[in-house]
Amino acid sequence: MPIRKALCLLALSAPLAWAAELDYAYFLRTLTDLDRLTILDEGVTCRQFSSYDRASKYDEKTGQYLNWGANGDCGQYIRTEPDGEAVMAEMDGPGCIVRIWSANPQGKIRFYLDGDAKPTYEWNFADLFHDKVPPFKPPVCGMDGAGANIYLPIPYAKSCKVTAEKAHNQYYHIGYKTFPKATAVQTFRLPLSEAEGKLLDEALAAWKNCGEAEEATKATTRELPPGQPVVLADLDGPATIVHLKANLISDERYALRRVLIRMYWDGEEKPSVECPLGDFFGTGFFANPYKSLTLGMGPEGGYCLWRMPFAKKARLEVINEGKATAKLEYAITTRPGKLRPNTAYFHAKWRREDPCKTFDYPILECEGKGRYVGCMLNVDNPDPGWWGEGDEKVYVDGEKFPSTFGTGSEDYFGDAWGFRHFIRPFHGNTLGQGPGFSNKWSVYRWHISDDIPFEKSFRITIENYGKDKDYSSVAYWYQAEPHKDFFTSVPVEARLPRPKAIPGVVEAESLKLTGVDTVDDVDRMDEFSRGKAVVFRGKAGQVFELPVPVAQDDVYAISLHGARGKAHAPFELMVGDKAVGKGDNAFAQSSLFRVGKARLATGEAKLTLKFAADGGLVLDALQLESSRKERDALEAESLPVGAATGPKPTIEDVRLPWSGDSQLLFPATEAGQSLVLALPIKAAGRHVLAARFSRGPNYGQVQPFAGDKPIGEAVDCFAPKPELGPVLSLGKVELSPEANAVTFKVMGKSDKSKGFRIGIDFLRLGRIIVENAIEAERLPVVASEGGRADTQHMGPFGANNWSGDAQLFFTPKDKGAFVTVELTVPKDGRYDLDLYYTKAIDYGIVQLHLDGKPLGKPFDGFNRGVIPSGKVSYGAVELKAGKHALKFEVTGKNDASTGFYAGIDCLTISPAK
Repeated sequence: MPIRKALCLLALSAPLAWAAELDYAYFLRTLTDLDRLTILDEGVTCRQFSSYDRASKYDEKTGQYLNWGANGDCGQYIRTEPDGEAVMAEMDGPGCIVRIWSANPQGKIRFYLDGDAKPTYEWNFADLFHDKVPPFKPPVCGMDGAGANIYLPIPYAKSCKVTAEKAHNQYYHIGYKTFPKATAVQTFRLPLSEAEGKLLDEALAAWKNCGEAEEATKATTRELPPGQPVVLADLDGPATIVHLKANLISDERYALRRVLIRMYWDGEEKPSVECPLGDFFGTGFFANPYKSLTLGMGPEGGYCLWRMPFAKKARLEVINEGKATAKLEYAITTRPGKLRPNTAYFHAKWRREDPCKTFDYPILECEGKGRYVGCMLNVDNPDPGWWGEGDEKVYVDGEKFPSTFGTGSEDYFGDAWGFRHFIRPFHGNTLGQGPGFSNKWSVYRWHISDDIPFEKSFRITIENYGKDKDYSSVAYWYQAEPHKDFFTSVPVEARLPRPKAIPGVVEAESLKLTGVDTVDDVDRMDEFSRGKAVVFRGKAGQVFELPVPVAQDDVYAISLHGARGKAHAPFELMVGDKAVGKGDNAFAQSSLFRVGKARLATGEAKLTLKFAADGGLVLDALQLESSRKERDALEAESLPVGAATGPKPTIEDVRLPWSGDSQLLFPATEAGQSLVLALPIKAAGRHVLAARFSRGPNYGQVQPFAGDKPIGEAVDCFAPKPELGPVLSLGKVELSPEANAVTFKVMGKSDKSKGFRIGIDFLRLGRIIVENAIEAERLPVVASEGGRADTQHMGPFGANNWSGDAQLFFTPKDKGAFVTVELTVPKDGRYDLDLYYTKAIDYGIVQLHLDGKPLGKPFDGFNRGVIPSGKVSYGAVELKAGKHALKFEVTGKNDASTGFYAGIDCLTISPAK
């Protein structure tokens, strides 16, 4: 069956009005049924359980929101059962789970349906996103960006409880619908029936091939003079618009923001739809190509499949508020027919805050009865830092505390750990300019099977942690009359995006260049960073010097920003006599061209641009991105070489993905040759030395020494093909500022190796503060409540004072919070247990619990400076071999302390004397 027909049948065969009996076929149809959204349900709700930070609360007595920006959004559960099982969600039926999301699915996930005492279903949580458990199939279930998403419906007649086999430090959402008590819901049962399997396959096919599911009518072309409203259609009802297609033709920059589309239903005075044309089609600042279930944009313009019913009349109009005449090719497909009871009107409206200083940026606020079906969000960020830490919050029918409380902007839009480009039927990221998370970003999320009904009012916001970012959005919803919303019309001057300014680049016009012209971007479709660029013109073989300032010696990824789509002369970029990369058609598809990597010295680097043919090149800016370096790495190529017996060591760049994009290469020719490196030791003491070596077909065996004492065992660096070896813990060594040399001696080679080379990527030192320390930050966090538990590197406070240079940092906002870690004991015995904490001005009082029982006295972490506590002894304890729970509960704080934080450096267990 053709995909278009399959989607139509799925939609048309679904119930359009409220049904008192819902089988699994009904829920499968909701994955594609757009007609259902136009019919408002009675008594249905949609809410979400999540791991949001429980420190965020609403005080009913004062009407105040407390700790509203708390961000410890992982490892939070409804409760932990006595056996350690962690409850993620618990719902009375009849209902249905409509979405599950996680950034880090771990362990087992269990579903208890209709009061079952044992799990009805139990699976490895991560397997549900990797096509390992039927019927959890992609793309309805899978990894989107770095986010794990499930839209396969899981209905239940009486109740549902979702748990993890134990508390994990994980992020999660579980969205669910609840139906009126009289509704008969068929509980989820596996395997699916043959008919259910067929319906699921049809939904999967529709998702994989989503786009223009309806045949459009013949297109019409209209001229759009500046400032004049143009009526695209005056339609008679009753009917439903099922397909709208529009392609704007204009040479004016940001024409998709300058042209406004409005839609009026049944004689209303104010439009129910009022959006910039591009934003209406979900594409934001530019015509970003994408295809989703309801909206999309391609070479022939945008399409809209949202159903738009009207009883008597519909008027669609556009107004070009630009300065130049444009053309619009469009087609509108309607389906005539009497409207069913409870039919609602379609709404879509745009708003903007620039700069956005509102912490909870509102996407939609409205009064009346309806259902929310999604949004698209644009952010223009002036710096490379992460902008999307904010949680979405949904308030239905006057709720004071949101019934949907998310864990991060990217989590709401289906991703995790930041955004990357991906396109899916229900959610996606259509634009991410960078560098980093700077410049313009566009994302979308449609609520099709997980729409959110409301009876009286609706409000959705998303947190904004900045004060300098440009936020704009379109909300999409259905609503019955009478209706009221908070939107106001936005003049064209306030709709245009910010001028382009790429952070962290070298503007081409700022360079001291000869033989070039400086141009502006007036009347161009694309902008230049800060409005200017330079134009090179020359013959084949002609060279141009680019004197670029370099802050420090490093390997840099070099990128050029140019004029997208322009015909450019092919070129080669050189550093000295070394080619970095070639550009044959560099800017055909993008204004950014990544040339390659090269080492540049501090000062002024001389880059050479060499034309390979006659022509020209428009250069907007150069971008130098420093190499990525492993945390706490001592880059071998940057360490002083004390001595070497044999060939002179050299620095090798780029060939492998080394830390810093470089390694120190010792091209030894025989056994016995050695290399001495001086390490930056600040204080005398015992250290743990680790290293990462390169491996390859001509690499030998190396033994590190401190003086004449070997450090650990010799390392064989042979491999059939060049590769990076693992990070190896070499052993413990006494070092001081005066005795800081480590010798790397070639001991021989494998019989398979063709040489004796040694390549050192980096070294890593950890000062041993506590012998036999068990680092708290490396223990599994199995539960936390009221705060976030993370690894904090203690470098700013004097890292040499903390074991492993780091601590487990717990950041609650109030007493009663706790974090629990898992300690594994090798064998039965009686042990002395000692803890090493951190003290600071904002630290609280901590009570230690061992396997559920309080141990010792509370520890007061207050001090006016940040210092290690030293050893805190808890005496002798009996421990069985296996896993034990260490719970750190914040019970209060010193009157002089400003907070309730806690820091745990390490612990030791040693046989009791």
